[in-house]
Amino acid sequence: MKHAVFATLALSVLFTVTSVRAADEKPTYIQFKTDATQVDPFLQEYGTFLQKCGYFYLATSVDNHPAVRPIGFTAFFDNQLPIPTSNKKEMYAQMLKNPEVDISTTAPDRSAFARFRGQATLCKDPETINRYLEAFPKFKSMHKDSFALFLIKPDRAAIFPMGKGELKTKTFTDK
Repeated sequence: MKHAVFATLALSVLFTVTSVRAADEKPTYIQFKTDATQVDPFLQEYGTFLQKCGYFYLATSVDNHPAVRPIGFTAFFDNQLPIPTSNKKEMYAQMLKNPEVDISTTAPDRSAFARFRGQATLCKDPETINRYLEAFPKFKSMHKDSFALFLIKPDRAAIFPMGKGELKTKTFTDK
């Protein structure tokens, strides 16, 4: 499968959006502050896997009660998984109270599944939020004045084959 790499300036000298895709795929967006050498290659592959799945499931937990919801947008932003949301949603309050989250998904052909564990941090930097919304304007219109952006710093991530294939895993922290 051939991949084409497209890069455009995301209305800023500091952020670049890179799309990696085959002709029949939607783009997977990888953002980084200065240049492509800062993109973690495993996270780039992981992002492409998530994009092929269409949706992944974000799990939060508060007071020993898990909550799982589908997320249909895939991107990595400075090697963190951004979760755009509204400050009016339960997910927002849950990630503030307990920032430990997991995601999971399965390949459409059931050949592999992926897991990702990390720490969600509410982004409070107006410049970062504005740059994110410039790159992905649909979230500004979706959430208007309630927009909130969480950045999930990975602890560990893995792509597991179901049957034949190579296990791909990376630990980012000592947790």
